[in-house]
Amino acid sequence: MKVIYICYQDFSDFTSGSKVRPYKVYKTFLEKGDDVILINGRIKQRLKLFFSLLKSKAYRNADYCYVEPSTYPANPLDYIMFFYFKYKNIPMGYFYRDMYYRFPDLFKLEGLNKHILLLRYKFDLVLFKRLFKVVFFPSQLMASYFKFKVKVPLPPAGNLEFEGDEEFYHSIIYVGGINNMLGSRILLEAMDLVNNQGKKLQLNLICRDQDTKDISEYHNKSWLNVLHLSGDHLKEIYNKSDFAIIPRKRNPYFDFSMPVKLLEYMSYGKPMVVTDCTEMANFVQRNEIGIVAEDNAESLARSIIELSDSPEKLNKFRKNIRQSLLSENLWKHRINTIEEALLS
Repeated sequence: MKVIYICYQDFSDFTSGSKVRPYKVYKTFLEKGDDVILINGRIKQRLKLFFSLLKSKAYRNADYCYVEPSTYPANPLDYIMFFYFKYKNIPMGYFYRDMYYRFPDLFKLEGLNKHILLLRYKFDLVLFKRLFKVVFFPSQLMASYFKFKVKVPLPPAGNLEFEGDEEFYHSIIYVGGINNMLGSRILLEAMDLVNNQGKKLQLNLICRDQDTKDISEYHNKSWLNVLHLSGDHLKEIYNKSDFAIIPRKRNPYFDFSMPVKLLEYMSYGKPMVVTDCTEMANFVQRNEIGIVAEDNAESLARSIIELSDSPEKLNKFRKNIRQSLLSENLWKHRINTIEEALLS
């Protein structure tokens, strides 16, 4: 299979899940044995690779083109590539990864920049209907907001990084930002409730160094272990955590999104307690890999205690995580979905 793969990452920075995903897609294409024509990096580099491709004519007989963009509108210069591959009758697919701009109450856009961005997003939607055979989405609920002719939700994808049952360490892990929307505040309140009941459960909180000032009142808590790690450096902490937490505050934006961290947690075999954001909660319940709580400290604390008190549930959820990954949530399953949609 010959694949043209366009992405906006240069594969030099893997500090966040959204930066890791494009590389995982590329790596899986290669592992599958595909002949991959890579057009990646910033726009200057993408154009350089594109014009080099035109010169070599290596695009001939390409089976399809797949685009992994940023969260911003397409760069107008990218349309040179899109229209050219369309002209050459190469089936094209675009992963529409975010639509934060539709929620101005949650994400503040101001001034002239706001109006320019919104116009560019609308322009993208008009042209994408003409250019792309398939538009892919992170979830079915997000896809329902759009009117493309062919919309395909991609299965969440992770790796299998763990073996069987594990020891119990009476600790849990949260990896992410510190702000109200992400629910870090209710998580800390919940952990206070849990430990005030004598449970002695530790929270390994992994965040950026600059975020710690926002939780200064918790720094002296004996149950809190704050670390600033990323990538492979996290593995040891994952291995010494019994389960993971995604405490997002529920809102229309989080209802349709599927957190990258959910699949990272699964990749390390971590059962989880998540809040009741629609797509995330449905996935956890359908695959029986964790417990769903309401987005408040009391409900989260009850769910944390329920899972920490049940080694049987933890081991059951770990087995289900393995089964879910092997059956439909590895990276190869995501690539297979892309291929089937574009070649059908």
